[in-house]
Amino acid sequence: MSEEYTKLNGEELTQAAGGKSGLASLGDGPVWHVKGLTTEFLPLKSEASGNSVDLAQLKNGDIVQAQGGRIRISDDPDGNRAVTYTKVYVPSLKQTGWVDSAYLG
Repeated sequence: MSEEYTKLNGEELTQAAGGKSGLASLGDGPVWHVKGLTTEFLPLKSEASGNSVDLAQLKNGDIVQAQGGRIRISDDPDGNRAVTYTKVYVPSLKQTGWVDSAYLG
């Protein structure tokens, strides 16, 4: 059996390395980092609501993957903005839940 090697172009190298973010795909949805937290943690919620149960605490730099759901609601405790929650999977915790989309990127 012969082994053939081909040179990859820039786009193929980017894909092989996991895409532009440098993160390998964990499935079908986009992969993001938790970023921009001004508090200690970002709660991973059981439902898309500020009043739902906290399942875990995420910190800046944690990796999450979108799981298809996004809901915009107006439950910001200070009433300053509407909150959009995204359903995510957290591979390090093997846990699915909802997070405030403003802290994903």
